[in-house]
Amino acid sequence: MINSHLKLLAVCLGAQAAMQKTSIEHGVKPGQVRVLWALQLLTRYTTVPVAELYATRLQAPTRLRAAVGALVAAGLVARSRNRQRQHVVRITPKGEKLLQDSVAHLLNHVWG
Repeated sequence: MINSHLKLLAVCLGAQAAMQKTSIEHGVKPGQVRVLWALQLLTRYTTVPVAELYATRLQAPTRLRAAVGALVAAGLVARSRNRQRQHVVRITPKGEKLLQDSVAHLLNHVWG
């Protein structure tokens, strides 16, 4: 469901250009920006189990695992374990900044 919402957003608003510009500025791949957007939709200021992120089918599990690992390495996402010993992720302040930049690029692209 989230994947279809992101694709719809990309088609309707030209989000690809915004993601590309954001990814270049922050040194990440456009697919990693999409993962951050999905996390934003799933978490809303809390953590989300990695298994729930996999359930979105945003990307193939191996690619998603690599994207999350790269986001963790870049300091955009933090990974930990919860009380149920599940791996959970949350967006860091640096990741929030990247999301804000991507929205700004998106608005600039749409409204000029």
